[in-house]
Amino acid sequence: MALICRQLSLIPMADIRPQAWSLLIRWKQSERYIDAILSEAISSLSENEKQSLSRLTNGTLIFLRQLEAVLVQFLKKAKSLPPDLITLLQLAAFELLHQDNSPDYAVVHSAVALTRKHFGKLAGLSNSVLHNVIRWRDDGAWSRWLKDPKISLGLRYSFPDWLVERWQVQFPHDLEILLNTLNGEPLRMVWLLEPSIREEFLHFLQEARLEPKINPYDDAFIEVKRLQPLLKSDFFKNGQITIQDVSTTFPAKLLTEIPPDATICDLCAAPGGKTISLRKRFPENQLIAADISKKRLKQLDSN
Repeated sequence: MALICRQLSLIPMADIRPQAWSLLIRWKQSERYIDAILSEAISSLSENEKQSLSRLTNGTLIFLRQLEAVLVQFLKKAKSLPPDLITLLQLAAFELLHQDNSPDYAVVHSAVALTRKHFGKLAGLSNSVLHNVIRWRDDGAWSRWLKDPKISLGLRYSFPDWLVERWQVQFPHDLEILLNTLNGEPLRMVWLLEPSIREEFLHFLQEARLEPKINPYDDAFIEVKRLQPLLKSDFFKNGQITIQDVSTTFPAKLLTEIPPDATICDLCAAPGGKTISLRKRFPENQLIAADISKKRLKQLDSN
């Protein structure tokens, strides 16, 4: 059985946890996408701080359902606790269970200090709960929980039950591999939009020690170790590359026998990966891009 692996945190944690907690609270209290909230917060941060903040906030949200199920074992009166404190414990539990290089003492110290500052006497509860999570993890209960058939796949892998049920029908033999993979560390991928600069760009990636690897599905997509150096490069500023996963091109590749006078509609278009792929594949066709979010449509227009 595939297990959810604890992700490696390659970047030392500075005092970024209070900001991650604040962003998670904002996300829970609004209807905004977390990437929009994050983009507002990271503009003044260093590259390491940006990666750390993104890893903490996105990781906590990815595993939110799982973390809720784990923490309820150690919170007898969870419903009576301040919701923001629950969010803080979820953030800390994510680090303890999924971030190998986050020292336990640092995670607990930060969470307890924040609890004491904002919730006073509840600091003792935070300390107790997080130490219980550590003991539960280290005595093998965490590994057993991940294998326990009595725990639903939705809880174990942190997906909604309706989605797991749908995929069970579609992918009955590969379901757990799919669930485990989707919540794993994402590939960092660049789409080379101008083939004429390929050799120059690959040389740049080698010189920058970004360890480029050509994607097997499409050689215009290149996997790299880090993305931040590319965002500052002339390649990105001049629109010769974009940050995009190869999977966004698959819908366009599935379209065949499209007449030249047909109109193509991308009805879930933002932030623009499919739209760009469709435009490149069908340059003569009329293309309509629609999305439920006006703000994300502006991002699509920019892309």
